Amino acid sequence: MAETYKPRRIVAEKNSIGAVFLGLLRKKITNIPITAFNTTNENKHQLVSKLQVLIQNEEIKIPYSPELDV
Repeated sequence: MAETYKPRRIVAEKNSIGAVFLGLLRKKITNIPITAFNTTNENKHQLVSKLQVLIQNEEIKIPYSPELDV
C-alpha cells in the first residue's frame, strides 16, 4: 500500500500486537517516516469521532476495495 499510495508518513499503533507489526513495518519500509502511538480508550474515541466528521464532510474518502465488503 505504501508503494501504491506513497504516504508522507505512516502512523502505527505500538501497544499490544501493534508492536510486532510496527517492527515489521520498520524493517520493510525504510524510505517513509513511521510514527508509533499508543491507543487508549480516550484517544480511540477522539480518532473515531474525527474520522466520522471527515467522512461526513467528504474531506476524506475510503476507496472501494472488495476486502472492505462485510
